[in-house]
Amino acid sequence: MVAVNSSTLLGRKVVSVERTNAAKFVFEDGFCILVRLSGAEASVRLYVEAESAKARENLTRAASDWILKGA
Repeated sequence: MVAVNSSTLLGRKVVSVERTNAAKFVFEDGFCILVRLSGAEASVRLYVEAESAKARENLTRAASDWILKGA
């Protein structure tokens, strides 16, 4: 597993981390990612919120790379 600095992730400042059945990282720009294990199959689900399609694409790519490096 890749170590996570709780103050930054993916080059962005993290303002909060919520952990229930998933890990939700909220960044200072209001964007967020939620990472959770699938309950039905051997996979990881990634949800991304950002202000535009391009920003979502970039954040999804960065988060996917981060997840795959931990595998």
